[in-house]
Amino acid sequence: MFLFHNIDIESAALVERLLNEVLQTTEAFQKLKNENAVISNEASLNGQSMAPLQHENERIVKENNDLHFQLIQYREHADGADLKWKAQCRQTQNEVQDLKFLLAQKDSQIAQLDSENVKLRQKLDRVMEKLYMPSQD
Repeated sequence: MFLFHNIDIESAALVERLLNEVLQTTEAFQKLKNENAVISNEASLNGQSMAPLQHENERIVKENNDLHFQLIQYREHADGADLKWKAQCRQTQNEVQDLKFLLAQKDSQIAQLDSENVKLRQKLDRVMEKLYMPSQD
């Protein structure tokens, strides 16, 4: 861009200031452009170094999910077994109570039969006494 205008002395200071600002802006732009290139290179290198870590993270997350699923299955299996054993224990306790009741009834019947047996023996003894010992009347 070529501008051919006459510049008087009064405008020279303004032109000088404008040229300085253009130079400063150009230098700042070049500096930012270089910084951007450096940062882009660093980002590219970081991205390349992160790729294996991302794959490792995906593998670990999948393994963690699988282990968590197995843990849930084991817990459900253990809870099912626990419920089964608790039900079996309750059933056994009920059977024990039933057997204790039957044992108590048997003991009661034995005591009753023993009592009847004693009474019958006493009656038999009296009858035998009367038979073998005639009346002394």
